[in-house]
Amino acid sequence: MIKAILAAYPAAPALLAAEGILIDERTIAQLEKIPANANNETIMMVFTDGTNHTTNSLLWRPPFGQTNTFAKDLGLAFNTKANLTIMAAVNGSTSVQGVYSAGDASSNLR
Repeated sequence: MIKAILAAYPAAPALLAAEGILIDERTIAQLEKIPANANNETIMMVFTDGTNHTTNSLLWRPPFGQTNTFAKDLGLAFNTKANLTIMAAVNGSTSVQGVYSAGDASSNLR
């Protein structure tokens, strides 16, 4: 998702950096809460490459995927976000006639 945003708004990294906002797409291996003082706490992100970064705020989009093979076994199509491909947003119809989807499995807002 970040790549799509950056492609659509090439000036975004500079604008965000000017506000002190870092975009880091490395894989996080571990999060540690570090008490900084009475008014603030710090989060240390430990990355899979062994490096770390500390911050007092974090926005994170966890990976998403189907937890079983039911939809795949039915032959349903998926989009690039691992959501079911919805053919008609009004009624939730899928790529298989007579099969409908609702809720998180069909949401592109995740």
